[in-house]
Amino acid sequence: MSRHYGTLFQHGYVVPDADAAAHDWAGRMGVGPFFVYPVPIPFQVLKIWGDPVSAQVHKRVLMGYTGPVQIELIEPTDAASPYRDFLERRGAGLQHFGFLCDDFEAQLAAAEARGMVRAIEGHQALSRMCYLCDPADPDAPMIELVDLKPERRQMFDRMRLPSVGWDGRDVIREL
Repeated sequence: MSRHYGTLFQHGYVVPDADAAAHDWAGRMGVGPFFVYPVPIPFQVLKIWGDPVSAQVHKRVLMGYTGPVQIELIEPTDAASPYRDFLERRGAGLQHFGFLCDDFEAQLAAAEARGMVRAIEGHQALSRMCYLCDPADPDAPMIELVDLKPERRQMFDRMRLPSVGWDGRDVIREL
């Protein structure tokens, strides 16, 4: 557990083709299956760099597990976002680490006190998240703070359980 952010549970990758990336993870590393996270994501609030956004920034999102770690594959839309910017500037790769927070507001305030800046904020019925970047090191992976309600944790468990003893078939699945 990070003393700053909570429990590391996710590695988030931005990719040009989420399906191809999932098959690559499955073939090269034996990780899977990957589940389709429904888009458009029903954000009640979505802000990028502090400004409200109505555009969809996720074209496709797939989530799989290796042990307790969730692998998130994000295929961005052409709308302006840190996802799109990452892909254009660096190509496919690790864009963020996700941490489950025990006290979202306190951990967010502490991160900002350490100089981290809000890049993406999103609120949904069952979760909220905030991506933070370090302006002193803009090429470092972002930190995503995540606050999950029990129903969302259960959904993640439903994704994780099939990865235990997975036989490599049906790489991409619907929830």
